[in-house]
Amino acid sequence: MGIDKGIAPANATNHRLTVQFIDASGLRWQRVGLAPPTRILGELAEPAPNTE
Repeated sequence: MGIDKGIAPANATNHRLTVQFIDASGLRWQRVGLAPPTRILGELAEPAPNTE
């Protein structure tokens, strides 16, 4: 059957996905790559810049 490669292309090693979401309490969070989510305070935020 082979190795499960998920949904990312095989050559996407230098890309990170940024996800912003609101939890059930109405708090806003952002997760970049595999890092733990961090809370977004203040105004709506733009995705974190890619530092690589």
